[in-house]
Amino acid sequence: MKSGEQFRAVIVGGGPVGLTAAHSFALAGIDFIVLEARDTCCPEAGSSLVLNPASLRVFHQLGLEEQARKKSAEHERAVLVNYSGKTCKDVRPFTAFDQSVGQRPMTFHRQDVLKILYDNLSGENRAKILVNKKVVDVRTYPDAVEVTCADGSTYEGTIVIGADGVYSKTRGFMRKLALEASPNAAVNPEKPYTAYYKCMWGTVPVPPGLSPGDHLDCHSDLGVSSMFLTGRDRGWFFMFGLLEKATQERKDYTEDDKEAYAQELAELPMGPGLRFKDIWHTRHSAGMSNLDEGVLDHWGWNRVVLMGDAVHKVTPNAGWGLNSGIQDVAVLTNLLRKLLKETPTPGAVPTLESLENVFRAYQEARRENMQEVFDYSATQTRQSARDGSWTGWMHWLVETVTSVVPHFDWFMIRYKASKLVSAGHALDFLGGWEPFSGAVPWAHPIRPLMG
Repeated sequence: MKSGEQFRAVIVGGGPVGLTAAHSFALAGIDFIVLEARDTCCPEAGSSLVLNPASLRVFHQLGLEEQARKKSAEHERAVLVNYSGKTCKDVRPFTAFDQSVGQRPMTFHRQDVLKILYDNLSGENRAKILVNKKVVDVRTYPDAVEVTCADGSTYEGTIVIGADGVYSKTRGFMRKLALEASPNAAVNPEKPYTAYYKCMWGTVPVPPGLSPGDHLDCHSDLGVSSMFLTGRDRGWFFMFGLLEKATQERKDYTEDDKEAYAQELAELPMGPGLRFKDIWHTRHSAGMSNLDEGVLDHWGWNRVVLMGDAVHKVTPNAGWGLNSGIQDVAVLTNLLRKLLKETPTPGAVPTLESLENVFRAYQEARRENMQEVFDYSATQTRQSARDGSWTGWMHWLVETVTSVVPHFDWFMIRYKASKLVSAGHALDFLGGWEPFSGAVPWAHPIRPLMG
């Protein structure tokens, strides 16, 4: 293996988190390469993505905010119906974000976010995004790391970053390497996440009567719920169901499984006067999976570090999945850049000890907030698809009471959700002006430019 060459990060995964890292590293002067297993970084797959104000700050720093606004719809209206279709509330609470942090969340089609990220890389940096690169092995050495792909190609670097999602291969390689080095090493479980719910999602035309920025929910005591979001030119459904028992096994659902689930939930309300059977046949695409949940105890080992769903997985009801990954990118970029700037010899590769210190600092900076986000997301899911347990009954009671409390949703956004959002990190080496500001100050302000 070569050693003593320029620092380079090998990023495994060309999804939204990996591509955000590519932008951030490029601006930080950190060399990188991205290995994506699929034949494109912009597949027509998945459903909607929500970017909260903290993520939009980062997009602003990356020069992507203007394009993001053209492809998104700001949150406007929140509607809740019960299992019988009765409207429990129809409110506009998102003005609380305007007052607290100066910006509302925005809803996107997933492919649009990927295209914004990929298309706005420079030609030089886009050449560093390699597709059809399924990683099959990771090996660490005293001064370097080597990644091997299924096509036989190998790539050397200083560190490996696993941004390869909930079923991360990099996470498995990190565990394997740690156990090879020390059979008694403290490592993450082989199956670190647990699923309690399943979800079917899809993209459909916006039904009549709905407008961009609508957020519809149906909650029930039967262990099922629905969520429907509208964008500029399409809508997205999410159909949640409580599993018969919790599992750590991966489940690959077939087209027949999706069709059967659609028939099972055909009468489930999506909003006032709208049931799932009314939109299922209009779908452009649909997918289904179990909703894994968990926050890992170990985010890095040796020269390997994880980010995004590879290291923490939350349920989608509160829209924190990608936003958490973007926060990982911001923190890790800041720490790596600082380390490289402090390296005694310009261009020299940092020691393994200093890299491990950075990985620990990264985890320490992110884990407490991530645990809060995890708990908040899990509560939202259990509040919507309740069961017959004592906890489910308490969720019903809380929802019944709060549904009649004036401005309750506004209050929760202003004093709970805004607190989580305002803790967001920005890229601390990029000076400029704060694009969003309100009554709640940012915990990590953007450094003002010196005049």
